[in-house]
Order: sequence, then C-alpha cells, then structure tokens
Amino acid sequence: MATRLVQINMKARDDSALGGFWAEARGWGISSEEPGVTNLEPEGFGYPDPVAVCIDLVISPEPKTGKNRVHVEPWPASGARPWTGPFTR
Repeated sequence: MATRLVQINMKARDDSALGGFWAEARGWGISSEEPGVTNLEPEGFGYPDPVAVCIDLVISPEPKTGKNRVHVEPWPASGARPWTGPFTR
C-alpha cells in the first residue's frame, strides 16, 4: 500500500509560543484539540488534506537532552526563492 506524509508531530516546551511563530511564518491558522496541543494548518484544511501537511506541536515537560531532529523547510507557493545566502540551494 502506498503512503504519504499527512502530519508532522513535534514536541515543544511551549507549544502555543512555538505554534504562534510557525503559524505567522506559514500564514496558517491555529487550533487546539486540548491543552498542550497546538495544531497548525492552512485555512480551509481538511484532514487528511490531499496536498498540505499539517504540523502538530505537543507539550513535553521533559528538558531537551539532544539535538532537534526535525527540520521544517517552508517555501513560498509562488516558487520564488525566499532568501539568499550561503545555504541557498
């Protein structure tokens, strides 16, 4: 059976603060299923969306003990290069 990515789940010490940052950066809306869970999704999103991948931030009271292993790379829908510099592909 073929599969595709529909959701990224990340742990956060402050899910609402991190969610606010990513919602503003992506131009997405914020919702919450319950305290400690922040859902980020494009306007009009319906799970599972045929195109978009939503981001869920879940509170984690444990201190960070290692490197972050999730990298989210947003890219403008226009396809235009969003920045320039040494890390531009």
